Amino acid sequence: MVQQATKLPTLDNSGAQLIECINVLKRHPKDRGKTGSLIVAAVKKKGNSTKVKQGQVLKGMIITTKYNILRKNGIKVKFNKNGAILLNEQLAPLATRIIGPLTRELRKKRIMKMLSMAKRII
Repeated sequence: MVQQATKLPTLDNSGAQLIECINVLKRHPKDRGKTGSLIVAAVKKKGNSTKVKQGQVLKGMIITTKYNILRKNGIKVKFNKNGAILLNEQLAPLATRIIGPLTRELRKKRIMKMLSMAKRII
């Protein structure tokens, strides 16, 4: 579960290494972000790329969480760390690759562009 002031590593090649969640969009203020939630994030640590700058405020999407994702068949899926990818204003990804697997629950949210960039879907 991701909430305000949570620091997340980026799991794409957009150039940011670490972002901080400012707000979780389209949720009640006390609710927390889950896999597939949109967030507003600030870049805290920048890599070598020139696509983003340190301190820049962008939209992002949570793609992995430490919190369990319960499926209807009884399987629980969780990751070792929280992670997000950065998006532009049209909600298209800034990066060209996604590092690591994505969950099948993102397919229900119709996020096909991100799913096609991922190497593996679990």
